[in-house]
Amino acid sequence: MSTVTELSYPIYLTHLLVISIALYSGWTGVRLAVLIVALVSCATIALHELVQRPVDRLRGQWVS
Repeated sequence: MSTVTELSYPIYLTHLLVISIALYSGWTGVRLAVLIVALVSCATIALHELVQRPVDRLRGQWVS
């Protein structure tokens, strides 16, 4: 599993887009906050697993 430091940059990249999209849901208050946290978490993990890890593996092969 990923450490918090590995996920900080994907969180930085995804949070504004996710918040903007979540605001269109019409939800407010705690429901909106929970939705945002859940969507940011999913987007962050997807970005890390589908982009960052494969790029790190390729980078490791090039250096060796």
